Order: sequence, then C-alpha cells, then structure tokens
Amino acid sequence: MTELLVTYPGGSTVERTTVLALTRTDMGLLFAVERTPCHPESPRWPDQPADRCTLLLDGVATPIECHEGVLREGELVLGEPEREAWAGAGAEPGAGVSDSAPVRAERCVVHVAPSDLALELGAEVTLEVDGPYREAISRNHSRCHLVSLALNAALAGAWRKEQGTRDSLGSPDFDKLAIQTSTISEGGSLDVYRIGKHVRKSGFSVEALEDPQALAREVARIAGEWIASRPRMSISPAVSTLQERRTWSCPLPGATASFLCGGTHAPTIGPEDGLRVEITWEPEEKRLAMSARG
Repeated sequence: MTELLVTYPGGSTVERTTVLALTRTDMGLLFAVERTPCHPESPRWPDQPADRCTLLLDGVATPIECHEGVLREGELVLGEPEREAWAGAGAEPGAGVSDSAPVRAERCVVHVAPSDLALELGAEVTLEVDGPYREAISRNHSRCHLVSLALNAALAGAWRKEQGTRDSLGSPDFDKLAIQTSTISEGGSLDVYRIGKHVRKSGFSVEALEDPQALAREVARIAGEWIASRPRMSISPAVSTLQERRTWSCPLPGATASFLCGGTHAPTIGPEDGLRVEITWEPEEKRLAMSARG
C-alpha cells in the first residue's frame, strides 16, 4: 500500500487525494487517504487541537473530524494501538513484520465522516482545512514556543545547581523539567507548570517566582526582541508519515531554536502580531501558569 502521508507540517491546507483505507463503524465512517492536510486530535501531542476540516466529494461539502489512529490489517482504529500490535518486539511503527509479530499497525490520521456518506475505496476526494482557524492556532503555537524559551532564559539565574538539561539556546530547560500541561487555542496559549519536589531537588529556587508580574515583563522583553527580528519558522520534514519525528526550527539572533513538535506553525512572526504575557504563581498549589496572546 502507498504510504499514508501528512502534509500539514509544511503548511498545506488543501489536498486532492485518494482514499486508501475505509472502515464503517457505529460511530461513523472512518477513512484514511494518501495525503492529508488535516492536523488530527492526538493523544501524543495534546497541546494543539484538531483542524476544522471539510471533505469535498462530487461537489458536496461534508464536515469531518480528524483523529490520530492506526491502520491494522486493513482496519482503521481510533486512538493508540496495543503495544503487541507493532511489527516485531520493541520495533517502531512501520518496521518490517517478523515471524513473532503477525499483526502490523501503522499510525495514521483517521478521518471521521457521517456513516451514510457514499464513499468508497479508491475514490478521489478533496480535503480542505479552515484556513483562518489554522492560521490563528499556528501563530499561537509559534508564540507559545518562543515565550517558553524566553521563560527558560528569564529563569536561568534561578538554579543553585548546574543543569545538564538545557534547551537549544543554552538555557537550563525549566519548561521541559516543570511543564504539566500546554494548551494552544484560537485565542492564545496556556502553559501550566508544577514546581514540585523534583524541580526543587534539581536546584531550582522558587524565590525567582515571588514577583510573577516582573517575570512576565522579562519574558515578554526577551521574546519581544526575538519577534522583532521577524524570525522564520519551519517544521521538518514538511511531508512525512504520521509516525515520523518532526522538528520545529526557528533561527533567532545568535542561535537557532529547535525541538520536536507534532503541530503546525506560522511561517514567520513579527511585532505586528503582538505579544502579551501573563504569569500567575500559586505557591500553596506549587502551580505556575503562563499565558501568551497577540
């Protein structure tokens, strides 16, 4: 079978493509295509919501949902596969089938349409993504990455111990160590951090959080300087299977920021896009929250 590819990492919002797998269920018609521009709801990358998508078939537009799922022995299943479903003990998805692994599962975007839709295997269809919604989500995702890196830089002096875990710009990676949840929405982003025993034992001084408003101003200053340079951003590879690792990269003054990311991003961001950062610190709950918006 032709590989099931995702094209949203490169910014695609429309694809004319072929239906390669189809499963009729009580919850709807599940289908997968050769190339999809639709970013799915994902248990592995829960920060970014699914795209709003439409299927065009014979001139008729039908709203559809898109989720991360698997193709297993010709059947589409929503969600994560069972561990034993992968080809070979300990093998990555897409590896060759071994004698000890009779079942092969491939991660893919599973689209969900109404169960009565007259869709067949091999059909040529067009998938379209809501462009303004995708643009807003992508821009907020990019802004979120920049402010999380700026938070690392702003808290670089708050460590009593040398940190081996550093971000791609060289700062101690507070974001990676303390992040609890990250949520991207049409209106902005919200990162929630827990400053528990693990973070404190790693040498972090909570005194650095006593003035959250001053911290927010410093984060906004650092990220604002980066945004003023109008950095360009990219996801690589731009076209891949869903299971392949993808890397977000953003050249900034003096260094290039990069890390793994499963979402979508703006090609560039500038001062006209705006930046507002708010930080709250709840010491009794050991909870730090940072929001960013344009």
